[in-house]
Amino acid sequence: MALGKFPGDGQADLGTDQGMAPAVDEVMFCNSGSEATMFAFRAARAVTGKQWLPYLMVHTMAFMTTRW
Repeated sequence: MALGKFPGDGQADLGTDQGMAPAVDEVMFCNSGSEATMFAFRAARAVTGKQWLPYLMVHTMAFMTTRW
């Protein structure tokens, strides 16, 4: 866990359970999908060393039927 962040009891239990994913060294809990996506891109940039990564932009059907 990062310094200055205090996990709840459930988060601490999940973060230390090695049976779920034995190959994982660190666990990060996010508050939203946007935050999770941001950290996923940061991790991908750190692993690959590339600044720009390809991405796929997907819209829902509600977005496509909306007129601007």
